Amino acid sequence: DCGYWAPCAVPPAVKFLNSGFFMGPIRDLSEMVEWSLRHYEMYSVWGDQSVFATYWLDNPDRVTLDYTGELALSLSDLSDGVLAAEMRSKVWNVAFDRTQCLIHGNGRGRPFLKDLVKIIEGRSLERVRGY
Repeated sequence: DCGYWAPCAVPPAVKFLNSGFFMGPIRDLSEMVEWSLRHYEMYSVWGDQSVFATYWLDNPDRVTLDYTGELALSLSDLSDGVLAAEMRSKVWNVAFDRTQCLIHGNGRGRPFLKDLVKIIEGRSLERVRGY
């Protein structure tokens, strides 16, 4: 949950917003994205994360985070021992002892995602995607 300039949580924790995955009613998502685009220059620190974080903090009645990573787990800076997979099987979240619903292979988690796809599909991420 950390890297480069971001401080690490002790003990490690799933606690930071990542705008690489979001879901909800389309009208609410549209309003959030439009707001983020309008305010990008004002709130961006190193990209869109800080802009979406500002919207989230200003709208606690409209936005919540998946604090447990139950819906979507961002892979950046996670140990490769957090998830386990077998050929043509589900991805198991070892840390939380459950099937992982969705996986976001963001940032430094991209190689981890590629490894998972290779295990599950038996071929590379590029071949699975077709590019």
